[in-house]
Amino acid sequence: FSINHELSKLNFNVYRPLWSIGRDFNVLSNQKILREVQYFKGSFEKGSFIDFISHEFVGKIHLFKSTLKQYFIDSDIGAIFVPNDMGFFENVSINIFRQINRPSFIFLHGLPGRYNNIDDNKTDYLIVWGEKIKEHYVHAGIDKDKILVSGHPYYKKLNFKNLSFNLDAPLIITKSMNGAQHNDGVRLTDRGNLILYLYMIQSVLSKFGVKRVRFRPHPSENSEWYLKFIDNDFFQVDQDSLPTSLGKSTIVIGPTSTVFLESIYHGVSYICFEPSKNDIDLINFKLVPPFDGSDERLPLAKNEGQLEQIIKDKAKVDVRIFNDYIKTPFDLNFVKTII
Repeated sequence: FSINHELSKLNFNVYRPLWSIGRDFNVLSNQKILREVQYFKGSFEKGSFIDFISHEFVGKIHLFKSTLKQYFIDSDIGAIFVPNDMGFFENVSINIFRQINRPSFIFLHGLPGRYNNIDDNKTDYLIVWGEKIKEHYVHAGIDKDKILVSGHPYYKKLNFKNLSFNLDAPLIITKSMNGAQHNDGVRLTDRGNLILYLYMIQSVLSKFGVKRVRFRPHPSENSEWYLKFIDNDFFQVDQDSLPTSLGKSTIVIGPTSTVFLESIYHGVSYICFEPSKNDIDLINFKLVPPFDGSDERLPLAKNEGQLEQIIKDKAKVDVRIFNDYIKTPFDLNFVKTII
């Protein structure tokens, strides 16, 4: 899926930015800016914090902002779409578009793991997949008028009414850590809890006679790191594409994750396992809907005992929850009235 292709279908001329060059779309050529982009990329990769706060480096940032602003104006760029507002080039560009009074958009890439004021982002608009996601953001205090609901082009009408639920071929989703502070306050995390998470699941499944499962790390994680600490006789790394993997799975157990929706879409029930106390999870984040027990349509276990009970009861996901979190069909036509 590419947002660029979807915008092209609406007859927009779409370009990649100079810091994200690919083959599928044109890049507006500017050798001066390209050299500066390469300079900053190299600096961030190899430089030190002392370099970054020096008067010389800050001066180069201001100069780059000025040059990039004129570049956007001269090229008559009508709007900008970014995957986040945290990266350097994205952050700079969003600020420039605000200065020149042209709209900016973030296209959310999955189910949020938190809803808080950090998501009252610098862009003018936040595009989400479903009405429930918008509802949770509004409840967190974000202006409803800046949140747009598009759906997702990958997901079509849901075909499954009865989900599989047995322990013949379990798939385990790891509990991953954030690579950066994604919150309005600092969250300190013990990486060892990610290993503990898998051992807790093994402890429960072993009671049901399960001898081997596949486990799937987050794309940002290294499976080899996990294999140093977990039972390699019990856990096998899942290396298939996600649709292929779900096609051979009979139950999925995992934490707060977009795989929850993907699992339903492929006809497999999902057990949300979020070991927690006072709704604070293993990595020191507050649980969020629907992974906090607020929606009875998603079975939630907050400890090993509850996970065991869900398996005994064969408590399945209510498939009606799917349409609340993914609008179908996908529709970006609102962009036409904004740009």
